[in-house]
Amino acid sequence: KIIIIIIAATIIIISFTVVVFVVIVIVVVIVFIVVVIVVIVIVEYYMCLFKHLFSVSCFVNCDLDTRIG
Repeated sequence: KIIIIIIAATIIIISFTVVVFVVIVIVVVIVFIVVVIVVIVIVEYYMCLFKHLFSVSCFVNCDLDTRIG
């Protein structure tokens, strides 16, 4: 009986560890994607602000764009 309990406990611990690892990986991936999106939006926003200097098209319609030009 003791061996069965040990095996069961080991399986539970391993499965729990795997689940935690998967959750951490998913969270990291989501955070990475969010950070990338935020960086792209910020870059596009500032490109939009300075587009009269760089003359680049912007995907983000920034409010200051109408005031600048």
